[in-house]
Amino acid sequence: VNNIGSLLDDRGEHERASAFLEKARGLRKELIAFDPGNANWRSELANSEYNRAINLQLRGDLAGASEAAAQCLSQMQTILRAEPGSRIWQDNLWDYLPRLAEGFDELDASAEAAKVLEAGIAILSELAEEEPVQERHRLRLAELHYEAGRRRKRAGHNESELAHDLAAMEIRLSLLRAKPSEIDRVYDMASALGNVGQAYDHNRRREDALRYLQFAHALYQRVPANYRNRDRYLAMDARDIRLLRTELGQAPPAPKLIDEGSEWKFWDRAEAPPDGWQSIDFDDREWKQGRAQLGYGDGDEETVIDFGGDASNKHPSAYFRREFELTDEEAIATLHVSLVRDDGAVIYLNGEEVMRELMPEGSIEFDTFAVDFPPTNSENNPIWLDLPESSASKLRIGRNVIAVRIHQNEPSSSDLSFDLSLSFNAPTVDPLEGMDHQKLEDLLDLPNEPLP
Repeated sequence: VNNIGSLLDDRGEHERASAFLEKARGLRKELIAFDPGNANWRSELANSEYNRAINLQLRGDLAGASEAAAQCLSQMQTILRAEPGSRIWQDNLWDYLPRLAEGFDELDASAEAAKVLEAGIAILSELAEEEPVQERHRLRLAELHYEAGRRRKRAGHNESELAHDLAAMEIRLSLLRAKPSEIDRVYDMASALGNVGQAYDHNRRREDALRYLQFAHALYQRVPANYRNRDRYLAMDARDIRLLRTELGQAPPAPKLIDEGSEWKFWDRAEAPPDGWQSIDFDDREWKQGRAQLGYGDGDEETVIDFGGDASNKHPSAYFRREFELTDEEAIATLHVSLVRDDGAVIYLNGEEVMRELMPEGSIEFDTFAVDFPPTNSENNPIWLDLPESSASKLRIGRNVIAVRIHQNEPSSSDLSFDLSLSFNAPTVDPLEGMDHQKLEDLLDLPNEPLP
């Protein structure tokens, strides 16, 4: 009966599926009443609650889905309390958590997604306490804290995001102290420090943000070049450190041609704009206009753009244009952008491409998807990009146009974000200038075994 319900859900017949799933749930409850200690039957009831939660999500019933998800996780907690060493039940829990959270994401219910992950954190915390030698629980706990923090931020709960990132950092730190010579542990700790720095920044605690981003940058430098995303994170942290030091008055600001939060013309239709949309002579009078941040899905937009009528098949790309005036092109040696992009971006200056971020090589079409999505700690924060040296030569006295296309990494992506400021002649800043290296060593407090 449960399988019939699941098959009907897969076919999109959600109302018919519901009757079968409810019937199966009732039968399984009767079995549990007959034998409450039967872990296999309780696992099947947890599966029924999980399937019911997915069905209710697909039907748009947020309250019902939240209740069913809570019931599923409650059953799993009961099973794991009785059999904490069972890999089968542990893996079942790990399968349920991300899918339930993603279902709430698709309903733009970030707080509900966070609740699911936080319930998983509570269960795994018990397992880690029961079986401290099993590092897999702590590794998963750190991941759950990151994901829960991301959802809390989307729901506007920046303090909760910080609490989750600090908890994840403590877990990563315990793992590093256990095996300080493992490159993976060093890398993960650097990532944890960076996440904490970004979370402090979201809470407008700039000095704390700078401290932890510098710690992250210093620790990434102990990881071999080209290891996982190490080089990208080094560059990202260096840019964020430069922005923070400028905000704190520790570095001179770069003069701007376009400010953050400016007005942009934008195209958010279900097809590509006319050819030449990025050129300086293009007629954009039919385009909509709004102030950045532009996008949807995060609740922090100044201007919400349209993604189409199907939340599971959103427009793959959106397009933005802005004019700016230049009076002395010889005074400009370098150009830089502070860019919010979720997910990928292509930047054009007076009709010519000058940079790509998280986009594939070759021709970019309306339905080209980004090759990746931004790291959790940067998807809605600006990253600093130094445009190629040749970019300044594309400027001209008088009217200029910068154009940007933002591409999703999948059709069901829950959000899109865009903002951009354009600066020139930014001063060079040493990312680790002013950092207290001893404070980093005190924070790590590693045993005698050295880092690699």
